[in-house]
Amino acid sequence: MSRNLEVKVLDGGRLVTDFSSENIGVANYVRKLNWRRFRDEEIRREGWVLFKPNAAGADTQATFDGVETVLRLAELVRPNGERVIVGASRTKIKKFDTGTGLWATIGSGYSALGLRWQVVTMNGYLVLNNGVDLMVTYRVEDATVTPIYELREVGIASAKRITEYNGFLFIGNITEIKADQLNTWMNGATPYGIPGASIVNVLPYAVANSEFGEPRKWAPIFSVTMAAASTSIVLPFPSTAFVAGVTRVGVINGGPNDGTLGGDTAHPDGILVTAVVGATITLEVTTDTGITYPRTVQVTRWTDINTLVGRYLLQGDGSEITGMLALQNLLCIYRKTGIYTARYTGDVDNPFVFTPRYSGPNVPVFGDCIANVNGDYHLYPGTGQRFYKFDGVSWPATHPVTDDAGTIFFSGVLATDECFCIDHPLTKEIWFCNPYRVLAYDYETTGGTCSEMDAVIGAAAFAQRPNSTDQWFILAVGNIVFTYALVNGATQITTWLRNGVAATPRFKSGLSSFGDQANEKDLLNYTPVLASDSPDTEATVQIYATYNPSVAPVAQLSPAEIIPSPAGENFVAMLFRAIYFQDEIVITDTRDRDVRFAMRIYELDRIGAGGVNRQSSG
Repeated sequence: MSRNLEVKVLDGGRLVTDFSSENIGVANYVRKLNWRRFRDEEIRREGWVLFKPNAAGADTQATFDGVETVLRLAELVRPNGERVIVGASRTKIKKFDTGTGLWATIGSGYSALGLRWQVVTMNGYLVLNNGVDLMVTYRVEDATVTPIYELREVGIASAKRITEYNGFLFIGNITEIKADQLNTWMNGATPYGIPGASIVNVLPYAVANSEFGEPRKWAPIFSVTMAAASTSIVLPFPSTAFVAGVTRVGVINGGPNDGTLGGDTAHPDGILVTAVVGATITLEVTTDTGITYPRTVQVTRWTDINTLVGRYLLQGDGSEITGMLALQNLLCIYRKTGIYTARYTGDVDNPFVFTPRYSGPNVPVFGDCIANVNGDYHLYPGTGQRFYKFDGVSWPATHPVTDDAGTIFFSGVLATDECFCIDHPLTKEIWFCNPYRVLAYDYETTGGTCSEMDAVIGAAAFAQRPNSTDQWFILAVGNIVFTYALVNGATQITTWLRNGVAATPRFKSGLSSFGDQANEKDLLNYTPVLASDSPDTEATVQIYATYNPSVAPVAQLSPAEIIPSPAGENFVAMLFRAIYFQDEIVITDTRDRDVRFAMRIYELDRIGAGGVNRQSSG
């Protein structure tokens, strides 16, 4: 007796690559390429067009650089609403200039050995870090980027990781200049360049934080020996922290009764610096004349007397910090052998409390590949080629949806590859990008789903279209920037082509016995139901069959069935006998059109022959 079996997208729709085919089922996929889930349908993934904020302008708007590949894109927004799109390649940082319609260089000369750029946006600043050069910042009103000079002035050469937490810039895995080498280096020809390995120490377990809301401020303090009371103080090296006529300082141990100069009735906000010449600063008043000299004093900005800037050694087993990202009210600090969390206390004397939360191997492999999913948990590819979630409280656990599809991400990937992830808020997906493909995790669908995209994405960002209110998701492929064809705004982009070229969507189901592993079935016909406005979309159908799941299923249609045939007809008549079946649909239509897939219908006839016809794998 034959029966129809309808398999709807909502019946499964999971991408499962890491299980045996017969355990995946007909409602799930072993391959789901260039589709994405939308409600109760699989829809053809949107394409992208050249990045052209000035619609009437030239295509050159999309060319970031003539040679170098884009490694980072970000949007910077000032508190007053002004904004700019910034990108970075290995050695250059550029912004998109809406006036010229070109990418203008705002920083250059960075090390070709630098890591993939990390970015942090906070309080109108964009902070960029490549782990080798001194970090830089940028504001919308700036003509060029500005190195964070004060980091170097407090002895920090570089850091491998940066993030923002609770209004503070945090850095981790720090390289510092040796204390006995700092003054010599800072008096050299390139104090803000890259120090050589012989004069630095690497503290892979160290973290530090800036002043609140001020990523450029790191509270430098200078020890100076004074021979006598004076208005002139000679610092160990020239500093950017002091600006004549602007900066007010406190001179610790240089005031009355061996106290601090500044803070008195006449100078409640410190002592004004009236001149800066090289390493010499001049104060509006002299240090106290009633105390004994020579003496050592400490000079710092008055606002840094009670600073929240700090440096912390999370030594533990000494393993290096590989990633940092905020989660709700915590900062999660990922190491090669475990996880710490930090919590802001608000106590000036002890502003952050660090707690070892987990010790073990289930940690991120790639520091740029840690996703914050709806603020609920962090999701990341981890050791052992598994995907994990960490909620800040419980130990990391495997994340079933992405872990089941993990082969898509991990295949061919090395630990040295520059993998990263990005939240695509318009499609409600996290894109996990490696040098070969993208694994997209849809976090909006109940239970979540995954899909694969055969594109090499070098960078991406969610941004507002310059001179418009349209919200764009922009991405880079090589040295060219594109706009994803899904827009939140008035000016829609409608295309399923990638810069005019059609991608090939395909999916392949799991191997299924349709609930009966003992008996043969006759597959009489098969109908893919496309829920599109384009019912005559060109596609091919292939049916595979086997008697034993340990034997590779064999294609039954030779050649694959082309649909629709005739026009408007997706019904495929056939007669194949087996125990297990599998189907594959490939959209071969290269026209720029929407394609939506809803379900497949099988007509099956059960043959009551028992298990005697089940062939062995031998």
